[in-house]
Amino acid sequence: MEIVIAIAIFSILVLVMAKTLTSVTYAVEQTGNRRKAATLAGMVLEQYDAYAAGSYDALVSYDCDQVPPRQFFGGDDNLGYDGFTITTRSECAPEESTCQVTVTIGSGQGVHARTVAFTKNYDENSLGAKTVFGSGL
Repeated sequence: MEIVIAIAIFSILVLVMAKTLTSVTYAVEQTGNRRKAATLAGMVLEQYDAYAAGSYDALVSYDCDQVPPRQFFGGDDNLGYDGFTITTRSECAPEESTCQVTVTIGSGQGVHARTVAFTKNYDENSLGAKTVFGSGL
């Protein structure tokens, strides 16, 4: 009887340790994904810097919905960002000569889907910009 109880306690401990290990592994993976999302958003906002310098009034025309990095940057691969999507929104106020660009980076699928959003404000007069970071990831 004592052996059965010992085996049951050992089994419970093994299950608890396995669950803990799974949770820690998932947390580490999500931290890496957040860093990659921030880096990718920085690259997208750099592209918008170039768009704003070239044609400030056309920023809205560059908006996109859940496109892979290769499509956004016009390349042949995802630049190491497989599984990530890019959504951009530009909201311009012509009377104030300002535009706010929001970049949302998505990663994962199903119940593991996460997004993180980054915002940058452009001022046509100075083309100065202020980046505001926000997160949903």
